Amino acid sequence: MMDASGTVLYVGKAINLKKRVNSYFSRAHANQRIHNLVQQIERIEVIITHNETEALLLENQLIKKFLPKYNILLRDDKSYPYIMLSNHEFPRLTSYRGTRSRHAKYFGPYTSGLAVRESVKLIQAIFKLRTCRDSFFKNRSRPCLLYQLQKCTAPCVGYISNKNYEEDIKHAELLLTGRSREVIQLLKKEMKEASDSQAYELASKLRDQIKSLDHIQIKQAVTTSKVDSDVFVVISQAAVKAIEVLSIREGNLIHHQIFYPKMTFETSDEEILSAFISQYYIGFSQSKPKEIILKIKLEEAELLSLALQVKVKVAVRGEQKRWIEMAEVTGQQALESKMITENRYASRLAELQKVLKLAKLPERLECFDISHHLGEATVASCVVFDQAGPAKKLYRKFNITGITASDDYAAIKQVVFRRYKKMEMLPDIIFIDGGKGQLKKAEEAFEELHRKPSLLIAVSKGPDRRPGDEQLFLSGQKTAMLIPSDSEALHLIQHIRDESHRFALMSHRQKKRSNERKRRA
Repeated sequence: MMDASGTVLYVGKAINLKKRVNSYFSRAHANQRIHNLVQQIERIEVIITHNETEALLLENQLIKKFLPKYNILLRDDKSYPYIMLSNHEFPRLTSYRGTRSRHAKYFGPYTSGLAVRESVKLIQAIFKLRTCRDSFFKNRSRPCLLYQLQKCTAPCVGYISNKNYEEDIKHAELLLTGRSREVIQLLKKEMKEASDSQAYELASKLRDQIKSLDHIQIKQAVTTSKVDSDVFVVISQAAVKAIEVLSIREGNLIHHQIFYPKMTFETSDEEILSAFISQYYIGFSQSKPKEIILKIKLEEAELLSLALQVKVKVAVRGEQKRWIEMAEVTGQQALESKMITENRYASRLAELQKVLKLAKLPERLECFDISHHLGEATVASCVVFDQAGPAKKLYRKFNITGITASDDYAAIKQVVFRRYKKMEMLPDIIFIDGGKGQLKKAEEAFEELHRKPSLLIAVSKGPDRRPGDEQLFLSGQKTAMLIPSDSEALHLIQHIRDESHRFALMSHRQKKRSNERKRRA
């Protein structure tokens, strides 16, 4: 369904297309979402598929391609971290975000970066896989510190054979896919063979790995069922809805995730789950379970089961009901935590409006920082905050060129000029990490652009550079503004400033590594 400009408003499927489309126009709709959709429809395009499964697959492809306003949208998977095993003679174990390549193996997605780092740390401790970059790996002539700490087997200098390293990789993959029992059985068999052949050092190593895995199993055990299952529940609080997913493999809770689907108008729990589950598995999740456990019955359950080749069932009693309860409690806690964080941010934004005596609540704030090492690989960051908090998809980095090395003033002038040269609407507040010198250069950039910002502020760390002693230099004012260290407004400014510093430093390090690779080449 498209509007007059050709923008896709909605993508849907139906066995009886005439009946489905007619339902949109034949009666008044109490649902505001459907009512608004119908008002904007200018034309409808139809694609005929051979069967329901093809229709489901095509629907998901088109939703991900066009991101229609009136469909329920699953948040982009690139914001979720994975565990990656690289395609290398001695694969590297690491965390990963971004577009997935077919030249590596990925496990996840996980709820947070912390969950990934903890998993990588655990697997490295058990199987001692390498975590270093390929460029570091191929240039080693002696083992690094991780080998001395017994956290790596030093494949970079040939201290472990390719065959033995492959065994460790195989065991790690089994563990990452939830098959820890299978790993233990394999290790026990290898330990017995090593012991029988009097390879006692190897047998001792395998015994320690088995002990670690036994400890993990004790911590993970939540059920006696051996069926791989995913549990989905919709969590609601106020006007916010989320979906909690529990992944259970071989009776162990492997990890949980909470998703916040993008919805334009009020939508039923059944509609949310139907749209979400198909998007979650088709081109998104690492693997499918044997069964999907739900709290409510879906009209499309049979179609989902056929398309995904999994059993879709409603939990009514026993262990499966306890899984639903666990998912509800876990999801409710996560949603409450998110809302507390958002409410805290909203109160900080209101306090900032009060402190700066603004006529209205600021809708967009931007902050700049410069990062370099002795003038090398100079990068500027621009971070963006809106009324919901950090808008990370809007962050930008700028490679600074054509200035004297280590000239932060010239770098600030250049990045401000480039940032706002073509931008139509300026932010409500622009922060600069620095003092009067940086503020003056930012003002010069706006003078050359013949534009005037709403509010331009330099954030200086103060004489002793202690958090809480920040001085604010506002454009057009001669004296510095001081805000009490316990002020919510100052905490927000510190958050924005620190985020711009983090993003600038990360971008600088990426550029520096890139330059080093080019020099070696």
